[in-house]
Amino acid sequence: TGVGDQIPWRRDFKHGREWPLEHISRLPIVFGDGSDIKVPWELSRFQHLPVLAAAWRLTGEERFLDEIGAQLDSWIEGNPVEFGPNWACTMDVAIRAANWVATLALLGDDAARARWSGALESLLLHGRFIRSHLEWADVRGNHYLSDVVGLLPVAALFGAGREGRRWAEWAAGELERELHHQVRGDGCDHEASIPYHRLVAELFVCGTQAVHSLLPGRLGQDHDERL
Repeated sequence: TGVGDQIPWRRDFKHGREWPLEHISRLPIVFGDGSDIKVPWELSRFQHLPVLAAAWRLTGEERFLDEIGAQLDSWIEGNPVEFGPNWACTMDVAIRAANWVATLALLGDDAARARWSGALESLLLHGRFIRSHLEWADVRGNHYLSDVVGLLPVAALFGAGREGRRWAEWAAGELERELHHQVRGDGCDHEASIPYHRLVAELFVCGTQAVHSLLPGRLGQDHDERL
């Protein structure tokens, strides 16, 4: 892949640009040299981590567990909360959290062998970050919806506590409201983009399934019919 033995979590490895470990309130996003912050963002979404977990389930090979643990340790150490590019966009924080929870679910009882204790602490901080850094505006779309839906798996993980339950209740209400705000009467996403329409459709479907599981009866029949 060209990233080397250690994944450069804060670097656009295509251009060699590395973002500093500055607080997100002071962090430059664009440098004007052709580099793209979306390269480290994509790596730090951890879309690949559930694949490694699935490989472990299929093969039982310890190297997959070792790689999951090594990547989690490396990322957490190199990306303290609110510092660096990988906290600059809440949507990406939410996607990362959802992928980590999916990986945890796939690992099951073997999660401890992948050194998940640090990741659990980090997931609690991910949930608090999402809830306090929402991408809400009068004009809003898939970013805010991703924040809402991404919080639901984290809420499920911490659902035995008051904070997790509050997250679930809040996200359920927002999901219901956003289905009316972001979807037109003809069923089209208001951002008027086919790729975004697919994205928000997936988010509403997955979010609705999560709420039905976490809070049975919370979403009424009207919600399901509109979906």
